[in-house]
Amino acid sequence: MIRADNQSKIIDIYLASMTSRKITQTAYLLALKLYQTADRSEQKLIKHLESKITKGAIQIKKEGA
Repeated sequence: MIRADNQSKIIDIYLASMTSRKITQTAYLLALKLYQTADRSEQKLIKHLESKITKGAIQIKKEGA
């Protein structure tokens, strides 16, 4: 059942980031960590998220800032 929980986290991080155009540094690092155990479609979501961050469409914000 760990698999379903990881999938839910990846989807939650992806959707929250895409809608708000922001991601916390903690959420970003978690997504990168989950990439290792993600299936192919989840990896695509994470790569797309990374692409948006690289292009500046999504900003990484630090906690407490």
